[in-house]
Amino acid sequence: MAFYKQQSMKSDEIKLGVCFHEAGHWVVARNLDFKVGEVRIKIIKDGENIGHYGSSKIFPRLNSNPTQFIEKYLKNRIAVLFAGVIAQTLTITNKDANTAEGLLRTDGSDDYKTITELLFILRGVCHPDEAEELDDTQILKLQKECWEHSDKIIQSMRGDIEALAHKMANEIACINKEYIFNHNKLTGWLPNSSLNSDAPPDGGALTCYTPREIAE
Repeated sequence: MAFYKQQSMKSDEIKLGVCFHEAGHWVVARNLDFKVGEVRIKIIKDGENIGHYGSSKIFPRLNSNPTQFIEKYLKNRIAVLFAGVIAQTLTITNKDANTAEGLLRTDGSDDYKTITELLFILRGVCHPDEAEELDDTQILKLQKECWEHSDKIIQSMRGDIEALAHKMANEIACINKEYIFNHNKLTGWLPNSSLNSDAPPDGGALTCYTPREIAE
């Protein structure tokens, strides 16, 4: 885990932030037809230091190998990774244009590493024959496309994300205890959703993590 000092943040803010972060991953993944599993959240306190751990299980499956399907898969996967910090900004009233980017390098640092790797792969899929010196321009363009795709889903699914985040936060009552929200519980909290419509397969999950420690 990384360590960040942010004296202004309190445990309730941290709890709500991580719940929105994981709800963002989970709802966007589900919207993009990835199978989804459980969410795990733990608020951690060690002496004066307080932090959190969170994870959302996503089951990405690529069932065909033509280039256009690989491109779509990579773009959707990157959008899911961006979704955590974009959803987390919904809890911040004094945010600016750089707020989500800042969160991506702290709360979403593991997501950011994976995004960076996948963007290079995506660039190679989309532009296999173009000059290497165009990498930065193409990667930034693809990053913007994936970010905007994720943000559009977040805004359209804001009610679902808020419902899940607040339900999870209300159940997290103890420090240093891991809370596990299974698939059925999460889908049951979604308005007008079918309980078993997207039950996850066995095995093969990728996990979106949001590790963080801060000082309170």
